[in-house]
Amino acid sequence: MELSWKLMLYQTLNFIVLMVVLGYIFNRFIRPFLQKRTNHIKSSFEEIDTQKKGIESIRADLARQLDDIKEKAKQEMEKAIEDGNRSRDKLIRQAHEDTLAMRSKNMMQIEDERRVVIRELRADIARLSIAVAEKIVERTVDEKVNDKYIAELLAKIDEKHLSS
Repeated sequence: MELSWKLMLYQTLNFIVLMVVLGYIFNRFIRPFLQKRTNHIKSSFEEIDTQKKGIESIRADLARQLDDIKEKAKQEMEKAIEDGNRSRDKLIRQAHEDTLAMRSKNMMQIEDERRVVIRELRADIARLSIAVAEKIVERTVDEKVNDKYIAELLAKIDEKHLSS
């Protein structure tokens, strides 16, 4: 086996031509395609990063809004509790005042009824006393009056007899 310089030269030239043709094809067709693909991928990643930042911004805004809503809800709940406590206290105060007013009114009614009952009892006692007194006086008066009439009659009779 002998080396042939000529064959080697042809092969080297073929190799160089092949490299030039491949370089031309690569630079003309494949490199722009790869560059375009690289740029597309890079812009896609940048767009994803931009969208990610936008989403993070939206998420932060939503978190702030949620915190604001929670704070407002908490304030509304506290306000409702305070309003409820004030209403409860007002109702309790009003019920207490109403109870005192009703108690005072009932005490006045009881006092009025007591006075009426006492007045009626006094009237009944007076009537009973008068009735008892009448009965006693009737018995006493009848006997005394009869005795008196009899005595007066006898005295008149005696006077008439004595005068005649």
